[in-house]
Amino acid sequence: MRQSTHSIFSSNGSRKYLTSNEREAFKQALNCLGPTEQLFCLTLLYTGCRISEALSLCPSNIHVEEGFIVFRSLKKRGRIVMRCVPAPQDHLAALFDLTLLENNRLFLWGRTHAWKIIKQAMGQAGITGIKATPRGLRHTYGTRGVMKDIPLDRIQKWLGHKDIQTTFIYTNIIGQQERELAERVW
Repeated sequence: MRQSTHSIFSSNGSRKYLTSNEREAFKQALNCLGPTEQLFCLTLLYTGCRISEALSLCPSNIHVEEGFIVFRSLKKRGRIVMRCVPAPQDHLAALFDLTLLENNRLFLWGRTHAWKIIKQAMGQAGITGIKATPRGLRHTYGTRGVMKDIPLDRIQKWLGHKDIQTTFIYTNIIGQQERELAERVW
């Protein structure tokens, strides 16, 4: 089995994901943003998508009745790969109701502005460091999936990972679930 070069910890041991309390603080901090910016942030939080994947969403990607968003997976070397990711029904309905923009995208910003929106909400929540980024929300989605006992192959599919070893990094979290397992040894 090949070792993944990816990690949910930085080289100095800092977490790249939000804890449950930080996740809730981030959600609360979204109140300082406008409705469209809130929906953008929640899309990253609820789906683990990449920032560019969220920015490319249009109304046809939102499937309210079926309960999912269709993302065009990035990093596929020119191949078109779509993936369906479940999302909360009320979030899907709110996305679908967004005013349609001229180019039919839901979010008409570039990556830099979208990044600043995430940083503003993280700052408002008091979250700093390497985890206070769009990538931190993606890592949060993966680690939360593991903590909630979602099968790794589902997390892999939803995050759009080609190799399960990339998804496997999320099992390296240290949290209550792992402490409970360790207590069996003590």
